[in-house]
Amino acid sequence: MYSDNRSNFDLLILAGGLGSRLSPVLKDLPKPLANINGSPFLDYVINFYSKSDLIRNIYISAGYLSEKIVATYDGRTYNNKSIFVIVENKPLGTGGAIKYASKYIESSEFIIINGDSFIDYNIHEFIDYYLLNLPDILILSNEVEDVSRFGEILVNDGCVTGFKEKQSVKKKGLINSGVYLLNKRVLTKDSFISFSFEDFLTENVANLNIESFATSGDFIDIGVPDALIEAQNFFRNKET
Repeated sequence: MYSDNRSNFDLLILAGGLGSRLSPVLKDLPKPLANINGSPFLDYVINFYSKSDLIRNIYISAGYLSEKIVATYDGRTYNNKSIFVIVENKPLGTGGAIKYASKYIESSEFIIINGDSFIDYNIHEFIDYYLLNLPDILILSNEVEDVSRFGEILVNDGCVTGFKEKQSVKKKGLINSGVYLLNKRVLTKDSFISFSFEDFLTENVANLNIESFATSGDFIDIGVPDALIEAQNFFRNKET
């Protein structure tokens, strides 16, 4: 059933990873704080979401070098949106981090994103699709020319049927952008167990109603050193 109450969605940013491939470049900085044109990468992400009137509060799940993320963001406001940093006391994986953070998040339904990637898309349309169809989990999928670097998400008439790992064959297709909208009730694992949310999706693709909202927005992932240079140009072009 469609609901017109669209302004109660909190945002959770996953920013707890080690960022091993970038550690020689970033040294004592967590990956989401990588300097991009004089600002932390996470600033661009937060600014994008905080401009939406559909987002209420912003939560950041921090682990590795969490004190730096706390010092940079905890208690601040962006476009009248409050920011709270939730610190993992031990590595929990993406799934464990989501489950743990959900105890502190006010809204029963919330958006989840990765703190080391950015995609330009229509947040209103994404949320409207969720409210109209009410899947257990909604994934923002992105159409790209080459899925080989990311792995592929398999979709049939809007329903996610499976996931393919990274392949050597280059082809056009849909990738998982790392943006999700879900209800807390689907997170059935124990709060203190470390697990991968990506594995959780794969294991439950036949048990849960997981749907895809497809877009073709500009996308950047700063998982490798070369991507940091790419990100400089990516956001510079966004400003022009």
